Amino acid sequence: MNSSFDECISECLRCALACEGCASACLQEQDVKMMADCIKLDRDCADMCGRLGEALLIMGTLPFALTGGVWLLYLLGYNLSVATGVGFIALAGVAAEFGVIMLIYLNNAWAERQAKGETTRTALLDAIREGAVQRIRPKAMTVAVIVAGLLPILWSSGTGSEVMSRIAVPMVGGMLTAPLLSLFVIPAAYWLIRRRELAVTTPNLSGEIQ
Repeated sequence: MNSSFDECISECLRCALACEGCASACLQEQDVKMMADCIKLDRDCADMCGRLGEALLIMGTLPFALTGGVWLLYLLGYNLSVATGVGFIALAGVAAEFGVIMLIYLNNAWAERQAKGETTRTALLDAIREGAVQRIRPKAMTVAVIVAGLLPILWSSGTGSEVMSRIAVPMVGGMLTAPLLSLFVIPAAYWLIRRRELAVTTPNLSGEIQ
């Protein structure tokens, strides 16, 4: 009886070690994929942030993305605390990500126009429209998923709900202003920055915005 029990324990240990090895291999594979994605994103961000004006654009417009969280805190009667500060930090990260990716899309659209020899203000406006429109659906999906995940936390009433709801409030409020900022304000500021870089000798076409 004891020998059968010992054999069963030994078999269970072998299975556990085999599962651990399989899990480690899977995690390493996922780590490699995640690292590759992070390297690609870091490269794109480094190329973009190499321009001081665009980096300052992200930092300068970031406070406006937080206004939604401030207003929702005010409407719900919450005071500033450590928990709300954590929520604002998370909101700032999401808002900065919105702005960075929007600038990447705008830069790619403008680079395609320049590669074709189109360097007029009309081409710049077309590139801005193209890059901004490409971000509408992904941004709407991102905002919907974030809000859907935070609303149960905001309305919860269990243990620790007072702290968790105050973390979620700035995020929920900011999801109204941060997307609007990246969809409207950043493309407009991008137009103001890029049009100064165009050659002075560029012909002025009729109907262009001056």
